[in-house]
Amino acid sequence: KDLFAWFENRRQDILNNKETWTKLVALTLYPSSTKLCKLSELALPGKFEDPLGLADLVDVDSLGGRREFLIDIGMSELDFRTYAVRRLPLALKNPAVAAEKRRAAIVLLADHIGEISDDQEAQHQLAASPLVGCVDGEFREANQCYFDGREVRDCLGGELHFAVLPVGHENAVRHFYRWLGVATEPRFSDIALRVRRLSSQPYSSAAVVQVQKIISYLGKKIE
Repeated sequence: KDLFAWFENRRQDILNNKETWTKLVALTLYPSSTKLCKLSELALPGKFEDPLGLADLVDVDSLGGRREFLIDIGMSELDFRTYAVRRLPLALKNPAVAAEKRRAAIVLLADHIGEISDDQEAQHQLAASPLVGCVDGEFREANQCYFDGREVRDCLGGELHFAVLPVGHENAVRHFYRWLGVATEPRFSDIALRVRRLSSQPYSSAAVVQVQKIISYLGKKIE
């Protein structure tokens, strides 16, 4: 408390000196409920309450309050956008986060998609996070995944990462996954890779059938 009181009494000096501010926010000095962190790793308690306990919040009480000072030096309040764009992607990088919490996070984001659907930064950050639950039980980035479908299987085979839709939340999560970039049709880059692999294999009737299916699909797209 005394240390932060000293910093707060010099608030204007810190804010007016970029070098001093940069050094201050980079210090592992800010308390959460379990450890000391850098400022960027924490958020202030705000209007949004994290139901999954995945966001690290600053322990304001241990600092004797000083909420306004923390805001002045750059700590953001936990609203839903901050949670979705900054806190959740960071938390999901931790492999120790249980699968059930990851599934709950997916449903939570799907239910709130209207709040961030036009936010390109949110879309970029979440698309790059392992948020898509797959048939094999793993969670992957959206650009690695597909919705299961006949055309996808015909062109690319069945050894793909197919997304799983949680029971009771199928429509909401499908909409969310499509927003993230999970594909409903074969990506041309994956088709090209598939053709290269088939062409490198010894001749077989099965490979010919696969190529015919790809040609048929591409013909329909060109029409």
